[in-house]
Amino acid sequence: MTIDELMDYELKTLTYKERFVKFMVSNGILNFMDVQLKSGALANYYLNSENFIKPRYQE
Repeated sequence: MTIDELMDYELKTLTYKERFVKFMVSNGILNFMDVQLKSGALANYYLNSENFIKPRYQE
């Protein structure tokens, strides 16, 4: 239990890191899925850097 839960207080703001991750997910830049790398290892996320240039929210 956090101190916020004990005091019945909820902070509504996001840090700049949380806002950036939310931006990446909502624009298809960061995808959570199983991806096999060239080395054969498995990763559980994929970063599509092409969508930084042309994010979904722009037409």
